[in-house]
Amino acid sequence: MVSLQYSYTGTAALALGLHAVIDFDLSFGSIALLFWALLALSAYREAALGVGLASAKKNLQGRNGYTGLGTPGLTVLLLLFLGLASICLTAGTFTLRAAVAKAQAYSLAIQKGDEKTALEYIQAASRWDRWSAQYSSAQAYLLIAGIEHNPDQLAQKALALASLDLVRRAVQLDSYNPEHRFLLARLYLANGQLEKALSEAAQAKALQPWLINTYEEIASIYVNVAVQQLLRGQKETAGITLRQALAVAHEAITKKDTLPPRLISLWESESDLSLTPALALTAGQSALLLGDYNQARDFLALACQAEDQKAQAVAQLWLGIAMQKSGDLSGATLQEKARRTYPEVESEYAVIKILMGL
Repeated sequence: MVSLQYSYTGTAALALGLHAVIDFDLSFGSIALLFWALLALSAYREAALGVGLASAKKNLQGRNGYTGLGTPGLTVLLLLFLGLASICLTAGTFTLRAAVAKAQAYSLAIQKGDEKTALEYIQAASRWDRWSAQYSSAQAYLLIAGIEHNPDQLAQKALALASLDLVRRAVQLDSYNPEHRFLLARLYLANGQLEKALSEAAQAKALQPWLINTYEEIASIYVNVAVQQLLRGQKETAGITLRQALAVAHEAITKKDTLPPRLISLWESESDLSLTPALALTAGQSALLLGDYNQARDFLALACQAEDQKAQAVAQLWLGIAMQKSGDLSGATLQEKARRTYPEVESEYAVIKILMGL
């Protein structure tokens, strides 16, 4: 028992001293007092109870004739070990702080709109701290943004592959972060790797199943995968994917009901699981592509309540198609209104025409 008590105080002093290299150093008066108090207590117990290094040496010599290193030798080894540990911890501390400084400079460059300089800073931060997933994902976002502004198709392909590798690394470093997995799913989708996109999206949903954003994201990925499948002529496979998107919307509405009543009463209304306009849009798109025009109209009417003006225009475009398909001629007028409001939806309308045979 005595030796254990001595070990506890010595270990506590050692742990506190090593941790001071990284944070809460001895410039804090309370930390310094605690550190020296632990050392004093450890030295006192060694002197008073005879459990120090000299006593340990005598005990070993008395038992089995041990004639190894004496107290000075053990002290030198201990100091050497602590010195090496301190050097490693100090180097690691400076490395991490350098990475944080580069990341802060990256944020400032982003605020100024200087994406080129921002990319240089975040790449430097990633070199200093190779274990942080956020630096890899930040690089990927910048490279993805650069694809749209680069007219060279070869350069676009190179940027896409580089961003894909970066997000894969981010997932490896932080595999329990659903945001990284959803981003990887989007990149797989953009590169036409549909099965991998579905797999990553499913894993992301499993990691964060109680937030409405998760359901909005995975439903959007399902619909986009289904569109790719339809364009490839995989009608049956696309039908399965679209029904999965509808199932996601239904799960979001009913998932909270699976909780015990007491937990439901504690649920925060700000993050409620419900049929949001974004989720209603993907559900309406799925129902429309599956040929259920009445259900599609109900979902898309809710999607038109989105606060974002562009999201409203997209929902109105799809609602107009659903109305037209169900025999309501005013749907064509609604389509024209959406296309005039936001010319960006024109490319989506071109895809819809192919899918719906308009």
